[in-house]
Amino acid sequence: MKKFLITLLVSLAIIFMVQHFAFGQPVRELPNVLTNRSYRIDMANSMGIVGIIMFYISLISITNASRAFISIGFAVKSIFVRYRRKYSDYYDYAEKKREERGESSIGFYSLFISIVYIIVALWLDPF
Repeated sequence: MKKFLITLLVSLAIIFMVQHFAFGQPVRELPNVLTNRSYRIDMANSMGIVGIIMFYISLISITNASRAFISIGFAVKSIFVRYRRKYSDYYDYAEKKREERGESSIGFYSLFISIVYIIVALWLDPF
């Protein structure tokens, strides 16, 4: 529950930062989100931008697609740093990186929150 709340608060802060800096709408206009069309469109865009970025990052996290980045890192290190090779093969390198990073369940929280953001963005401004 702690990771969920932290993810939610950080993503809300990013939404409000995008809202303020990209669209120039101050946060104090938040009560007018349903009555003011331009603010509603800007809020939908902010939530959509953050929601889509979070969605793709969480998909990478959930599907363990980050292993592709580990293999690219191993290939680059084995080509350019051949004289100081610590690991005999890719399997040893991947296991060491997996131990360093650990297991994280933040991907599921991020996926759920991003889907909610995208749905709310579509509700605020349906095309």
